[in-house]
Amino acid sequence: MNLVISTGVPLAISGPAPLPIGTVGVSYTANMTATGGAGGYTWSATGLPTALGIGMNIGAITDTPSTSTGSPFSVKVTVTDSNSATASMNHSLIVNSLAVCEVAKGGAVTVADVQLMVNEALGLASAANGLNGDGVINAVHVQIVLNAALSLGCAAS
Repeated sequence: MNLVISTGVPLAISGPAPLPIGTVGVSYTANMTATGGAGGYTWSATGLPTALGIGMNIGAITDTPSTSTGSPFSVKVTVTDSNSATASMNHSLIVNSLAVCEVAKGGAVTVADVQLMVNEALGLASAANGLNGDGVINAVHVQIVLNAALSLGCAAS
């Protein structure tokens, strides 16, 4: 007869992979979960863009990204349990700088942004959202916001 000693379920991390895409100036949250190990988890992360951080006790990456420079970011999330066991997970995090194309201020570039830009170009709404600061809204502006809504980037200058 053999004696088998089990140490329980190994410590592991789960969460979205890749991490959800972030946008400069827009609130961001990605929740990580730890399973197994001895409980009493402590979280850390390296490689996050400026202004994002991970809750030491809750495993949530939160705040508002302030830059897209360096995107995509290589993020390493680590959890440590009360017995000092660790588990790590590598992630890719893309942060877009679409805030200038987000003229409707809804948290993402959507149909609402395109419609607002079309209305401004047609003179049906105040021309308050010129993407290049020249005070003129035209088909080029509409195309830029449409491209952003289609996740093709926001090439406003």
